[in-house]
Amino acid sequence: TPSELREKILDAAEQCLIELGYSTRLHAIIAERGGLSRPTLYKHVGDQSAILEALFQREISRFFVVLDPILRGRQSQLQVRFVDAVVFAVQYARGHRLLQKGLRDDPEVVLPWFTVKAKPMIELGAQLLTPHFERLFTPEQLSGVSPAAISEWAFRIIGSLIITEGIVDTSDEQALREFVRSLLSIAFMPRCRVIVVHESSIALALAASIWSRRWVFSWFISAVRLWLKPSPSASSVPT
Repeated sequence: TPSELREKILDAAEQCLIELGYSTRLHAIIAERGGLSRPTLYKHVGDQSAILEALFQREISRFFVVLDPILRGRQSQLQVRFVDAVVFAVQYARGHRLLQKGLRDDPEVVLPWFTVKAKPMIELGAQLLTPHFERLFTPEQLSGVSPAAISEWAFRIIGSLIITEGIVDTSDEQALREFVRSLLSIAFMPRCRVIVVHESSIALALAASIWSRRWVFSWFISAVRLWLKPSPSASSVPT
């Protein structure tokens, strides 16, 4: 079927990229290895850029399939499950041969998918993750932010940990887990409440502050004067 042929072509393209790099002229090699004509390749997968795009879309879809059990895990605490998902995603990317090949040898091809061309991946992630976030978060938690925004936030954290080096060693799972947990501790901090203070309270606070500063200043002057006061000479000491 056409869909099966397309998958076969993409499989061959993935293997070529891993073996030969992203600058390889895929149509010529796939046609030679698979016994397919170039018109057939263009018909089912398009040009080289279309093949790369199709591969990235397919790999992202596969990633969310394996991520699904992590998000459906038995861990009841939302923050712990979120950390598990981010750590899993980064570790998954570190072991992904096609992605690591591109980041190592052809970053100019791969990096745009995490930066200037990231919108399709973010939209796909939002589409696949929204049902999970709607299940994980309470209606009150979602009242101020949309699941799509949470998904994009997660993507940006994961993407930055995949493509950039920093103070945390992402190959060390425990260190990575602690780092992500520290990031989420900021995100999950309770919002500051707005406290209405009466004018008289502000006046009292200012008065107390001024009195305190005057007391400290007076103490400081007394200490300086005591320090500067000449000590009795030896001749003035009674015998």
